[in-house]
Amino acid sequence: MRQNARRSLNALTGARFFAAFWVVCYHFASEFRLEPLPGKPASHAALPAGLGLVLLQGHIAVDFFFLLSGFILAYTYITPNGTLRGSRREFWVARIARIYPVYLLGLVLALPEYLTVEANPKVLAISGVAHLTMLHAWLPFTLEWNQPSWSLSVEAFFYLLFPLALPLAGRLRRRGLWLLGVLSWLCFLAVAMALAIIGREGWVTGALWRNVVRYNPLISFPEFIVGMAMGLLFIRYGPDALPLLRRLTGPLFDGLIVVALVVFGLALVVTDRAGIHGVVVDTLGPIELPPLAAIIFLLAFQRGVIARVLSIPLLVWLGEISYAIYILHKPVWYLLGAPLWEQLDAASRATLHVIPDNLAFFGAFSALVILVSGLSYHLLERPLRRSIRSRWGRPKATLPQALPQAAVPLAND
Repeated sequence: MRQNARRSLNALTGARFFAAFWVVCYHFASEFRLEPLPGKPASHAALPAGLGLVLLQGHIAVDFFFLLSGFILAYTYITPNGTLRGSRREFWVARIARIYPVYLLGLVLALPEYLTVEANPKVLAISGVAHLTMLHAWLPFTLEWNQPSWSLSVEAFFYLLFPLALPLAGRLRRRGLWLLGVLSWLCFLAVAMALAIIGREGWVTGALWRNVVRYNPLISFPEFIVGMAMGLLFIRYGPDALPLLRRLTGPLFDGLIVVALVVFGLALVVTDRAGIHGVVVDTLGPIELPPLAAIIFLLAFQRGVIARVLSIPLLVWLGEISYAIYILHKPVWYLLGAPLWEQLDAASRATLHVIPDNLAFFGAFSALVILVSGLSYHLLERPLRRSIRSRWGRPKATLPQALPQAAVPLAND
């Protein structure tokens, strides 16, 4: 694939919305529920078995987004000679402009809720410094302040290392890139298995240690490297990256995507039946990484019905605001959703007997999150991104206009 032929990867942008919405469903099903009314089932029990299995594994969306972030950044910033497009300073300014405005808005909106659960002045001071500098993933005792933002702290670590890692990976040929991707996945798998064994055997216990290994940026860095390797394979070799893809038509691309989704689903079922999803650290990420990487790689070709559906303007727009959906959905719940639910429940208890799993209420909450996120995207995120880049970074005109936005990973938990 020629370097100057890059285009917007709309199918991947549309896919970002579904990953973001999966996180919203996950938090609604696992956290945003109040005590059920007398005689009504609890939230988990009210969910059909298959649906519950999918919803309550929504934290896997973070693995998708860490992969996607590495893929898109490599696709966007690699030059024909294997170096970083533009300077490191320009890259870092562009990343700050992309994530920081909405990230800061999420902290402001989540502050009232955080103050209800954390009253220690010392912790509040440390948490404030850690969050403003995006170092809070290294300090898990600070993560209750808009907790999903931990993944942005991890992403900031990726951004710091990306200008150094890209030239190294950019020197590799096709076989070397495949080897880099496979070895990074095996490293991720080995670390997750070792940590799971340590936790299961009780050699190290306690919630603090669990959070250290669950949220530490070093644990997830191999995922980002896998995404980088796949992005470089795509931009340099296209379908020649894998001989199987050379003659495939759109329907066959759809078939491969369906196969990857089936493998992904089967892995969920098998790990659930084996009982290995509830150990001290999440072990599903390494297991689900290969099919997730395959889905990203195949959708990037923009071939087939699935890619066309994900590329329709509405889904692309929803994908563009997906970062705001992720970073703002918890503050929106605690500021608007929970008080609204309490009023609705009090008013309807005697007659409607509405339970917290009411789909109509979830639909209203989802619409509210999308509305707030859309307003944030158009009124805050885009204007401030342009302002920051024009003042401190390289003018936008110096980068190809067709390049896609770098993906921002969503929360794991």
